[in-house]
Amino acid sequence: MFILLLVLVVLPFLLPKITWLAGSQTVYGSMRFAGKNYSGQIIHSYSVISFKAGEDTIWFNSGDNIIFKEGEIVPVRYQIDNPSEARVNTFVGIWGDTIVYSAGPIFIVLVIFFHPKGVRRDLKLQVNSKRPFIQSL
Repeated sequence: MFILLLVLVVLPFLLPKITWLAGSQTVYGSMRFAGKNYSGQIIHSYSVISFKAGEDTIWFNSGDNIIFKEGEIVPVRYQIDNPSEARVNTFVGIWGDTIVYSAGPIFIVLVIFFHPKGVRRDLKLQVNSKRPFIQSL
């Protein structure tokens, strides 16, 4: 039951990313300059990267605090239909947001299952294809 619930919690975060990766293409771009964004007292630094997609030159901002040296060659992954949705092709660049967004629900599931007053250890559940979908035995 724990694995099933964990998969149900994580799947909404993984499916869009896997679909995006399946329809993407890799190229190399170049880091042009560092940018900064101010949100109140918080400063967000990022790299501004350009790459060629066919005849067009596409510019995009990397994720927060992913800084490269000016002129450095950077691996890029983008959608052929929408090259403006490009990302830096590194683990953090591709999976960073997915890990951050799915960490909260995963933590909640772990607390529910492993807290002493969470789910009873002798609890037996049956998963059905018709109503009731989950039934206590």
